[in-house]
Amino acid sequence: MTITDIPAAPPGTGVRTDWEREQYQADHGATAALALGFLLLAKYVKHHAAGDMALLGRTHLPEPAPYKIAVFGGTDDEQKARIDAWAKRHGVTARTDRVSGHYEAAVPFGPVRLVAYMVPQRVMDDRVQAENERREAIRAAAGEVLAGIRERDEDTDAASSRGPEVAAA
Repeated sequence: MTITDIPAAPPGTGVRTDWEREQYQADHGATAALALGFLLLAKYVKHHAAGDMALLGRTHLPEPAPYKIAVFGGTDDEQKARIDAWAKRHGVTARTDRVSGHYEAAVPFGPVRLVAYMVPQRVMDDRVQAENERREAIRAAAGEVLAGIRERDEDTDAASSRGPEVAAA
């Protein structure tokens, strides 16, 4: 389905189309709101992008970031199977991204991509370990800085307790 497949209700009637009614029943309108938001964004870009980019000192809109849907729950194999099924449904192939380690499938809509992805447990474990190591390094560095400050303060206190003539010497 594309955004142009969404039937419009007669303007000003306040009546929902069958599609809108189905979406509101399925997820309280979240999908309908998202689809309509994309439609409004497309109309806005069509009519205002050139003027907005000129005001912002740019020659063109930046390439859009992918719209990503994270897959959670279950084992890595179960999550990959859900992504594979989604990819098959949309005629694309899932793959492991070499940079992020994510397992993902992407459906392109021109420069816009809809991506379903999962983070394998080993990648998440590596990230958690790296974050813990980073935090420990920060704690150690902060400890060294605090020790240096305490040492300086103790030297200052010792000098000032001996009197002004000793501290000035």
